[in-house]
Amino acid sequence: MAGEIVFRSVNTKRYEEARAALAELRSTRKLSGRSVGLLRLAMKSVLPERDHLRSGRERIERVLEASDLDPRDYLSPDGLTDVMWTLFMLYCCDRAGYFNLVDGGGTNWLVLERGVAPLYDDDWFQQLLEGTHPQTYGVDIPAETSSFVIPHELLGELDARLESILLVPGLETVTTSELTGLRKLRGRAAARGDVGLLGAPVHGTPLADLGLPTDQEKSLCWR
Repeated sequence: MAGEIVFRSVNTKRYEEARAALAELRSTRKLSGRSVGLLRLAMKSVLPERDHLRSGRERIERVLEASDLDPRDYLSPDGLTDVMWTLFMLYCCDRAGYFNLVDGGGTNWLVLERGVAPLYDDDWFQQLLEGTHPQTYGVDIPAETSSFVIPHELLGELDARLESILLVPGLETVTTSELTGLRKLRGRAAARGDVGLLGAPVHGTPLADLGLPTDQEKSLCWR
């Protein structure tokens, strides 16, 4: 196993609203007026100081300028996927889903590195990370098979599982700090209606393909 997982707060009600537009971008020749309106609304979202979605926003602007045409006439499949992912981030995630690896965490996001391996010792988390948990779901975007959404109703179970893991003796200080940060992120999401958490590997490799943590990786998580 390798890499980090980023967790972001995500508005699951807004995601349900966006699914029709995502489906149209995947399969139809021309976007409906409702989907065009949703794209315009998404483009009004508040961005962080660093515009990490610049290419996707530029492509959405092209789609809006030519809304009477099939986007496939001027966008590649990768370009369409970029439009869909940017729409999802702008419309459904706080601060357009921005994160960075320098700070490690913010009010609406957190990166787990040392904190990943201990999660695999819990069957519930293993299902979650491998995409087999029956109550979580993926994001309806082509090639985006590595992300998963933890709905609002599962946040209580998430907290209980994290609390149990944090009681394991000998956890490394960095590991404890990361998992405590995830509990705090969960708490902020739980305090808001229709908000869950979006998890995804930082470097894009599907979590199910990473394999279980090695003994060496596990050893870094305990004193």
